[in-house]
Amino acid sequence: MTTGTADAAFAIHDVTAGYGDSTVLSGVSLALRPGQVTVLLGRNGVGKSTLVRCMSGLLPVRTGQLLLGGEDVTNRPAHVMADLGLGVMPQGKRMFPSLTVAENLDLGYFTGRRRARRHCASTLGWSQERVLELFPVFADRMRTRAGSLSGGEQQMLALARAMTGAPRVLVLDEPSEALSPARVGELGRLLAGLRGEGLPILLVEQNVSFACEQADVVYVMDKGQIVMEYAGADIAEHRTVIHELLSI
Repeated sequence: MTTGTADAAFAIHDVTAGYGDSTVLSGVSLALRPGQVTVLLGRNGVGKSTLVRCMSGLLPVRTGQLLLGGEDVTNRPAHVMADLGLGVMPQGKRMFPSLTVAENLDLGYFTGRRRARRHCASTLGWSQERVLELFPVFADRMRTRAGSLSGGEQQMLALARAMTGAPRVLVLDEPSEALSPARVGELGRLLAGLRGEGLPILLVEQNVSFACEQADVVYVMDKGQIVMEYAGADIAEHRTVIHELLSI
């Protein structure tokens, strides 16, 4: 088990949250570590996206604690979480369809520049050249409106936008959704490269095969709770069990 959080870049301790009178998350704890892809699996409606909303500052945590780099960030608003270095690719792309590719990316650059001013950083760590190196599909489409891109291209643009803010921690909610097999392969290679640079990544997925191929740690959620946790070689050993639990 890997639930200890002393070396975690982002730690979630015993979090409870929900909507109105409904409780969705019940005592959720997990840890994201530098240079690791942490995977969160579960069927629809078990609380995965609710947890992402809590981490992002979009939904209040009722009880429990969130720590970013050891700093208590529980119930900080979304813009503060972005300033502190949490990069989020939300489920469903969430592009601004009337804006161009370049204008959508500029929103991420704005967050990065604001962070640099706040922390007196000399560099943002990401440039347009680097974004285009990792996402070459946009090299000649910077003036294209996001709404005219294919679903897979919009998904990749959402990820590119999350990266332009030079995040300290990256959260991806269903990033393989709507991607072709070739694009899923590209996504896997990109995640491997980011992991190699030491970036802590939370990958929230329903594509079990893809997720397990990327994972250093796997958490399985059911009914708002973490019910399984595997790390390292245990992931491959228990993939059949994970598939059966998720009924996929």
